[in-house]
Amino acid sequence: MKQITVYNDIPAVSEICLGADGFGSKHDRDTAFRMLDAFRDAGGNFVDTANIYARDFAEGYSRSERILGEYLASRGKDSLVIATKGAHPDPKTMHTPRVTRECIEKDLDESLLSLGLDCIDIYYLHRDDPAMPIGEILEILDDFRKMGKIKRYAGSNYSAERVREAAEYAGAHGIPGFSFISNMWSPASQNPGAPLSGDDTLVRFEDADTASVTDNGMWFTPYSSSAKGWFAKKAAGRSDERLDGIFANGANLALLEHIVNMAGEESIPVQTALLRHIRSLGNIIPVTSASDMGQLEDILKV
Repeated sequence: MKQITVYNDIPAVSEICLGADGFGSKHDRDTAFRMLDAFRDAGGNFVDTANIYARDFAEGYSRSERILGEYLASRGKDSLVIATKGAHPDPKTMHTPRVTRECIEKDLDESLLSLGLDCIDIYYLHRDDPAMPIGEILEILDDFRKMGKIKRYAGSNYSAERVREAAEYAGAHGIPGFSFISNMWSPASQNPGAPLSGDDTLVRFEDADTASVTDNGMWFTPYSSSAKGWFAKKAAGRSDERLDGIFANGANLALLEHIVNMAGEESIPVQTALLRHIRSLGNIIPVTSASDMGQLEDILKV
């Protein structure tokens, strides 16, 4: 797997970021370790988790982060680049933001403890608070950078307008600002009125929105970039009524034909061809999770 130099203060990152959202829920510790070993052996070194993933609310920690921390303690961090996220709303009150200094610091310190790290390479805020001035958010994050708790800070589920505002503020005030933006996006266009997720706090980018990231010197790390497996399922002749309602349209069927042709010409799985297509689009590093080792093997062929 190729690696890409994104910033000079963190190691070059693999062109695919492994999503660890299933660690501690879908995948037990042993399976997670096998996945991480295989990813690393293939040249992967960019791993994404979050304080909310597989969270044990009673004990106050993320099982995903804890497993990843145990892996780092066992195998060593070396050139691995770890991204995690905090300031996710309480699932019971999703429309009540937690983007405050106190909440961010609480989540950040929990993540540092679970991961067994003194400094996190990339720290995302998992949600925005649109009522809060973007400059205030950036200054809080920059304080934690100056403390040495994070190297790079980033935003997840931020609108294109807020991303542009963040870039303008950072430039005017001489701070790094957001380095990465992680929103829902895929090369497949969604049909009107057919949302992929019922969570209306997620921000989905259209193709035109990605310019707010890449034109301002940031990297785009989208989730759900494989359209929930729609391309692979269609190519295999499997029907999924829900996904067809979201993605079945002329533009996507034409893209499917292109991806299938690419897969045939290069003798690779459709999922691998799709990831190669995404990587060809510019400063985009897709965050991709695997449901099992077989799916991970397809990802690693990119």
